Amino acid sequence: MALVAAGEDSNSECITDALSYVKTTQAESGGFKSWGTENTASTAWAVMAIAAAGQNPTSIEWKHSGNSSIDFLLSLQQENGAFNWSVHQNMSPEWMTSYVILALLGKPYPVKIYESDDDTNSDTVSSHGDEWTGAIRIEGKNDTICNAKVTFNSSTIVALNDSSGEMETYEIDYPSVLGALDKAAQQNDFSYSVVYYPSWNAFFVKTISDESDWWHYWVDYNLPMVGTGAYQLTDQDEEILFGFLEDWTARALQLCLDKSTVKKNEEFTVSVYNETMAPVKDAKVYVDSSAYLTDENGNVTVKLDAKGIYEIYAEKDGYIRSERKGIQVKKKVEIMNPMKNSVYILGRKTNIDLQKILVFGAIDINVETSNDIEKIEYYVDDTLKHVDTDRPFSWRLNEKAFFKKITVKVKAYTDIDVYILKIQKIIQYIDSLSENYHEIAAFDVINSHFKNLERDLLEQSNDDSIDVVVFNLCPNLHCLLG
Repeated sequence: MALVAAGEDSNSECITDALSYVKTTQAESGGFKSWGTENTASTAWAVMAIAAAGQNPTSIEWKHSGNSSIDFLLSLQQENGAFNWSVHQNMSPEWMTSYVILALLGKPYPVKIYESDDDTNSDTVSSHGDEWTGAIRIEGKNDTICNAKVTFNSSTIVALNDSSGEMETYEIDYPSVLGALDKAAQQNDFSYSVVYYPSWNAFFVKTISDESDWWHYWVDYNLPMVGTGAYQLTDQDEEILFGFLEDWTARALQLCLDKSTVKKNEEFTVSVYNETMAPVKDAKVYVDSSAYLTDENGNVTVKLDAKGIYEIYAEKDGYIRSERKGIQVKKKVEIMNPMKNSVYILGRKTNIDLQKILVFGAIDINVETSNDIEKIEYYVDDTLKHVDTDRPFSWRLNEKAFFKKITVKVKAYTDIDVYILKIQKIIQYIDSLSENYHEIAAFDVINSHFKNLERDLLEQSNDDSIDVVVFNLCPNLHCLLG
């Protein structure tokens, strides 16, 4: 395109040789290859070059296995009209689409030759001073190196000049992806190194935390087609992801949780997607030290039987590790009021912090439970005081006491009547069999097993307790006030 625009004859030897080389890079799909695969950018440029030379990209000599380059480009168009970079990757769709429009029109570069004078150049406005605030996450080969928020406007980068072989200092007067990396390194104390290529006016991130060469980066899970120093961050950009992956094809995992808080043994779903939000099968999901594999929809269902906060992330060969998210597991029953280390006067919480719960007067014991809880029992020092079967579960503690330490305990019961009824019917059936076949001792063993199971279900409960120091000399008065 450049030679033709400069006046070179399209039938010259150099143009003919160039077109012959371009033909060798055409794939069976009709697209043209670079970076190891046929893609929109290279195919669009090839189409424009063919058109610049006065040839038809849809002619038989420019088809491969019956497919033309135009067929390949149209196969990458998405429902929203934009074009993907390749069959598997959605990178910079706005940029790719701008290439394809010219190719489909059969128009080569340059679209227009722009001439500027010195006065126009001198009026160029620098973006120095425009701050960018956003997240940056760096996933190394074996672990997460950094997950931080940065705020900056410009940066000073020390890089190895590939031509001179010297370490030199470069000023970037706008918020760039490379500047975000530099700021994160300062804040989080990790190393990185950069090579500057003068002929391309481009920076190459060589190492981060001593891991070398295979670094890819995304902005909001889009893979830009410019270097880290050239990408100027705007208010529309929220998150930068650097990932170490020893592959020319850059893929990244994303993680979604359908819940952030669950009760013990309550199921929740973890979904794993790639950078284009397509589900990823057979990704390994880690929930603390336990691992699960996603199904064909990218999902895995998990339930946890211990209270706490669990870290969740996903990995798969050929992909950058996902972000790490947390899920909180609460008890099936938990006393929410009164709160620990607090002082209450007539049921109202004060701003006083104390290393115990101190209550003056009566106090409502409010309980939070999972959805399958049907009944709450309230105990004071192991004595049953109240049974509640209506939500929201609450009971007023109104005991006469003079700075007395009281243990309040709640027991929660699930709706197990249906299970008990089934077990009781099984026991009745076994009893009838035993009467007819009393010589079979196995019936006695089975009968004993189910009776033990019935007892365990009837006694099944979940509980929580707190210690409260109570000063309440007039409980009757509080009843009247209540």
